[in-house]
Amino acid sequence: MLRVARRERSQSVVEFGIVALLFVLLMFAIVDFGFLLNSWVRLSSATRDIAREASVGGQKPDLQNMANQVAMPALTTELYGSFTGYCCGPNDKLVLQVTYFNQCIPGAAGPPPCTPLDPGMVDSRYWGGSDTGCAPNCPHPIIGDSIQVTFSAPGFEVLTPLVRPFFGCDGSQAHCNVQLSSSATMRFEGQ
Repeated sequence: MLRVARRERSQSVVEFGIVALLFVLLMFAIVDFGFLLNSWVRLSSATRDIAREASVGGQKPDLQNMANQVAMPALTTELYGSFTGYCCGPNDKLVLQVTYFNQCIPGAAGPPPCTPLDPGMVDSRYWGGSDTGCAPNCPHPIIGDSIQVTFSAPGFEVLTPLVRPFFGCDGSQAHCNVQLSSSATMRFEGQ
């Protein structure tokens, strides 16, 4: 009788170890996915806000200031850097791109294809505009032009090593960074 009880206790300890390992892995995965989802929601919301500001005539310094105000927990301060801080310092890898289109909607079906405006056509006060000094005589942006804002964070690091394979990282990499990106397209309405 005594030997059977010892075997059952040993078996219970082994089963508990297996279940506990799976439970801990699941908890870390939930935390990593939670950080990822939270960062993507913040990035997406910031993209819409910046696109809205650009569509009503927001100029280059205004848009850059809005991008610098975005706080994203769980974003590494440098690509392959340590997990030591939050977003939007001078070394962060947040990338803001604003593209103006000549009265067409990017990605819309049918001819003609939508091509970005040449920087020489965009007033230098606006994002991506020409620095040739044509402000305010550059012809664009004008009411009806489209603005596409893309905001991306390539430095989001997955912390849990056992979760990294789900993001395409193998065990040989020291860090597993995931690129988060969001785009918004709006019509330019002017100031």
